[in-house]
Amino acid sequence: MFSIKRMIIRATCIAVTGTMVSATPIMAATGAAHAGISSALYQENTIAVGGIANTVRMSEAASNAHSVMSQNKYEKTDAEKAENRQLAEQIDKQAEEKKEPSPYANIAIAQVKSCVRIRTAPNSDAKIVGKIYNNAAANIDAIVDGEDGDWYKIHSGSVEGYIKSDYFVTGEEAEAIAFEVGDVKATVSAETLRLRSKADTGSSIVTLLSAEEKYDVIGQTNGFAKLRIDDDVTGYVDDAYIKYTVKFDKAVSIEEEQEALKAQRRAEAAASRKHTKKKVHKSIQRQEERDDADDEEAIEEQLEEAEPGYEEEEEREEAEPGYEEEEEREEAEPEYEEEEEREEAEPEPEPEADDDEEEASDDEEEEPEEEEDPEPEPEPEADDDEEEASDDEEEEPEEEAEPELEEEEEPEPEEEEDPEPEPEPEPEPDDDDEEDIEYEEEEEEEEDDSSSSSSSTREAIVDYALSFVGNVPYVYGGTSLSSGVDCSGFVQQVYKHFGISLPRTSDSIGGSGSSVSSGEKQPGDIVHYDGHVAIYIGNGQVVHASNEKSGVKVSTWNYRGVDSIRNVLD
Repeated sequence: MFSIKRMIIRATCIAVTGTMVSATPIMAATGAAHAGISSALYQENTIAVGGIANTVRMSEAASNAHSVMSQNKYEKTDAEKAENRQLAEQIDKQAEEKKEPSPYANIAIAQVKSCVRIRTAPNSDAKIVGKIYNNAAANIDAIVDGEDGDWYKIHSGSVEGYIKSDYFVTGEEAEAIAFEVGDVKATVSAETLRLRSKADTGSSIVTLLSAEEKYDVIGQTNGFAKLRIDDDVTGYVDDAYIKYTVKFDKAVSIEEEQEALKAQRRAEAAASRKHTKKKVHKSIQRQEERDDADDEEAIEEQLEEAEPGYEEEEEREEAEPGYEEEEEREEAEPEYEEEEEREEAEPEPEPEADDDEEEASDDEEEEPEEEEDPEPEPEPEADDDEEEASDDEEEEPEEEAEPELEEEEEPEPEEEEDPEPEPEPEPEPDDDDEEDIEYEEEEEEEEDDSSSSSSSTREAIVDYALSFVGNVPYVYGGTSLSSGVDCSGFVQQVYKHFGISLPRTSDSIGGSGSSVSSGEKQPGDIVHYDGHVAIYIGNGQVVHASNEKSGVKVSTWNYRGVDSIRNVLD
């Protein structure tokens, strides 16, 4: 406003000066410079009347009349100005009384190149207890006189202390930059809010937003807030139906900063080790591949060198039919068959007895004791008969004893089979019923086991997915649960951890498994939106990789329009 006024005054001065410069020769000749007339009136009179004398006389008369009129006019203007000033003061006073204090009246936002040190007292010699970096904010508890002016006594995060006020903005100044430096969220206050393609109530509807759900605000225009729902969806809503909340970065204590630096060094060292290990592994793998190739070449060379030897041996075997000649000789010499035929064709008992007598005589010659008693030859035969008979008699009772043993063995199983038949008149149907009951119980146990197993798997999937909230960034096309994922990559990798294979894109995942209704959804089911997927975790919520600003987060399951719910576990 002030700059505009200065420009107007400067332009007026230039115009008037130019006019005055053009009229200077005439005014110097007539003395009109002391008459107090306006340049416009003077110019008009100069143009209308020719000649210097007439111009001078008319100028004097007009000057006198103008002086009187101007005096009356200025007196009236001063009175009006006084009244206007009083009225303006009253209006300003009423406006200040009615005006609500800025929500940032007690918020200090740092505006520095790096950071501001937080001290234990309002002077530069006091101990440093923390740091507050650029665009971070603190709550002002009090304004105190300190070294070189005002200091704020503040608290931010886990830090309390004093900061120099010169490095911070508050009130309206802070409110003006809040949407630029803070994390702005919009909470839907209506039951269902339309997200539109343009900042106009007549534009097309992109999707429907859920009540009490928070969305990222990425701009404002003409009473509309531009929201980012997911990486693939943005749009506008009437800001009369949302509530804004802004979050700022907070101060960090010296201990927290040191721990963060240590964690950063550890992460960098781990990443370096991982990279080095990967390089070493690749180097070893390439060396092994080269060694394998060399071994294969060496083996092939050895085989090539050894192959002629094998061929020579095979040729010698073919040239030396030793086995075939032996087989032919065996076929041509049927000695064993002829001997067997001769033995069968000569069944003469008498010569056999003579042979026995000869053998016995030979035995008698060898045994002198038998030579002394030649007569008892028939006795051994009788004895032999008796022995044979006795043997037969001994063998017969054995044969007779066998059935006795069998008879003794038969009643034993009968006694075991009939312990409790009499008190149970109808055992067979009872056994069948018991078998049916046992079978049903086994089926129920199997169903219980499968349901409990499915339930435990669902719980494990939910717990595993929630472990990445706030820890994994959103990366378009990413499939790494450490370096970054997009929505479908997140869902795919979580289920892959449990041995469940899913497609890569959100639309393909939206066609997997079986469809279930919203009333039948269970933790571990997949909620499919238009171009987006999430994992249902129960209590009306989902976990998903949303966008670059939010990363992996938790949202209301119907925070945007739902296409389908998929069960890929049962």
